[in-house]
Amino acid sequence: MKKILPLLLIHFFVTAACAQNFILHIKNNAHINLTYSTEVLHGIASQLPQQIAADQSITVYFNPNIFTGSEGYVSIFPDNQLNDRVTVYCDNPFIGEGTYAVNSSSLLLCKPTKWQILNKGNDCELFVEISSTTYGKPTVVALNTNGTIKGSLLWDKNNIQSPEVNPYSNAFTCKVLAPTQFIESAGPFTLERTGTYNGRKGFFEGSKEVGSVTYETVASFNPNFVEIRYTVTGVPTDIPIIMDITTDYTKSNWLAGPQKPKPGNEYVFVVGTFPSTVKSTVTLDNNLAQLNAVDFNCDGDWLKVDPNTGIVGGSAMVNKIAARKNMPVLPGSGMIVATKTVTASSQVMATPAMQTKTQQVEVQKVRTAGAVKIRQQ
Repeated sequence: MKKILPLLLIHFFVTAACAQNFILHIKNNAHINLTYSTEVLHGIASQLPQQIAADQSITVYFNPNIFTGSEGYVSIFPDNQLNDRVTVYCDNPFIGEGTYAVNSSSLLLCKPTKWQILNKGNDCELFVEISSTTYGKPTVVALNTNGTIKGSLLWDKNNIQSPEVNPYSNAFTCKVLAPTQFIESAGPFTLERTGTYNGRKGFFEGSKEVGSVTYETVASFNPNFVEIRYTVTGVPTDIPIIMDITTDYTKSNWLAGPQKPKPGNEYVFVVGTFPSTVKSTVTLDNNLAQLNAVDFNCDGDWLKVDPNTGIVGGSAMVNKIAARKNMPVLPGSGMIVATKTVTASSQVMATPAMQTKTQQVEVQKVRTAGAVKIRQQ
């Protein structure tokens, strides 16, 4: 116990110093009084008043817990009309990209108007407006289970020994999000995920976790590396999806490798996942329902905290964590429609920069109007 308590305190200090807050500004343009409530998944939500007066604005804060970042939902609805609620999903993990999703109702429209990363990449800020429905009524998106995502998690044993749990895959959290609604509209759009659904133009919104992940430890081509291959099945096709894999400190701490000796008692070892490439939001076509080589490298380093709970110096790891907030895995400002241009025996989509030695498919991207087509040779 004497060793555990100081470590937990250091973890708290690092989290507090880095900050992983999610700041949500809600503007009530519905011209009626609205009630709201919060559901906290990770972290702590501020003590909130129960009402947003007509034509007024409020700010909701989700603050982090130890190495978890902040995550939760805010529900906004007319007084005593819970079934007409809109929701905002807020997520700012300790290491990983901050994301959000909104969900409208037949009575109210929840519209994002501004999104930004603050405090050198550590805090997320979202502005939304609640108004009476001026677009078409939301259509529930039918989520199939036709798609698959595959990739690897790799780390250098000289820098990172392993997580403390076994199997190693238990130290990670995989999250795949799919939209739950589609609203038909000709625009203008702000931050919504635009696209088509059932032949109609508009934007997707909402958020639901989908898919099931499995892991397999394999022999790496480089004996100095640990390689874990993952497969996410049950991913919907024909709609934009968001995906990320992060280290989860609620599941396990990590051990440093022999080339990363501990500099002193005031240091704590932090490990994160960093995607090998940057992708936009991806829509998997039913004829090309497998996305391969979404790979992550794991990196770790010792972070020093001072007696005032602040991180001493802007280390490379601190800067890398901050940059991770703006380095999406699949989410992004655009949408890629994967379309097969040549018949191939294997329905596999891969990006050249991410291919491993086990993949023998040469892929060439051909840019066309409105789509990125994948040619397999």
